[in-house]
Amino acid sequence: MSGEQDQREHLRIEASFRVRSTALDPEGAAGDNVSNGGIFIKSTRFLPLNAVIALSIEVPEKGIAIPAVCRVAFIRDAKQAAASGKPAGMGFELLDIADDKRPLLEGLLRERRAAVPAPVAAPAATPPRSDPSNAQSDALRVIVVDDDAGFRERAAAPFRKRGDSVHTTADGLEALSLCLKEPPDVILSDVQMPRMDGWQLLRLVRARPTLSSVPVIFLTSLSGEAERLLGYRLGIDAYIPKPYDPDELLVRVHQIVRRAQNARRSPSVRSTLRGEIEHVGLPALLSFIEMERKTGTLLIVGDDIARLFFSNGSLFSAVIEGDKSSLSAKAAVLLALDYQTGQFEFASSDVVRQDELRTTVTSLLLEHARLADEKKRT
Repeated sequence: MSGEQDQREHLRIEASFRVRSTALDPEGAAGDNVSNGGIFIKSTRFLPLNAVIALSIEVPEKGIAIPAVCRVAFIRDAKQAAASGKPAGMGFELLDIADDKRPLLEGLLRERRAAVPAPVAAPAATPPRSDPSNAQSDALRVIVVDDDAGFRERAAAPFRKRGDSVHTTADGLEALSLCLKEPPDVILSDVQMPRMDGWQLLRLVRARPTLSSVPVIFLTSLSGEAERLLGYRLGIDAYIPKPYDPDELLVRVHQIVRRAQNARRSPSVRSTLRGEIEHVGLPALLSFIEMERKTGTLLIVGDDIARLFFSNGSLFSAVIEGDKSSLSAKAAVLLALDYQTGQFEFASSDVVRQDELRTTVTSLLLEHARLADEKKRT
């Protein structure tokens, strides 16, 4: 890979871009439902891998624009495009899109796909699994671990229906044995189980080089933030609370597997900590980052898009994108702490910014709690 590509992988930027809908490649999207992964934009100019941007897809013939928050998930440069016979461009993982805009984008993809002429030549060989733009067409190897037979079958059913290879087991010990025989694409596990519980399974999977990159998802009713943070600390990829909708489970798992495939394609991308604000509140998350003395950027996609910057666990700067970008660093932190829903992602990286806060995370949390208490009284 070229030096230019290496440089792209290490940069992290924030920006807003507008693209014409004609740049959408319908064959690069993972199905008509954009929840299944993302979108592919044809381009000969590239952004850094993992860059998070605000994207506006303009549809001039309809007089509309579809806004979305996206992350650059993979890049197909000119050389890779020539080898694959597919257009050069970027695959974007959709982080956030308004509910009323999602059907518009899905409809646009369907229209673009219908306009693509049917191939007249013999079909090409099945693309390798490593190309994330084709992840939906490949059968996944799924291991479902749960000592409750009802939940076990409920989790396995949508994957079997889809044509995936599914193995089920009642405890972590047998699941580990299955993993060692043939590494799966994803492990769906309960936490509380006999012989070997989910925590032990997660530790052992992460400790083995052949399994360390396999996504592990806890299907659980755990509600304690301390337990959830322990999971993130050990390397869990996601929590999906019970009970869950099987179709939603399928979509979430596909997104996580796709993200893991992208990460394996870009080994220089540093490890991240991702999750849902509903599962781990931001006050607990900030305390965790401070306690672990982490250095990097915490991206929060909630009511707004916020970035918090840490060095050795100390929070020293923060920004809110958009019309609230003029807020002070302190005001940005206090506003972000109000978010009750959304996603967070902490990426370890060297951060060079001025210390605008000059205080501790604990002091900021205490002030936020005081302000929240005052609001309740008024």
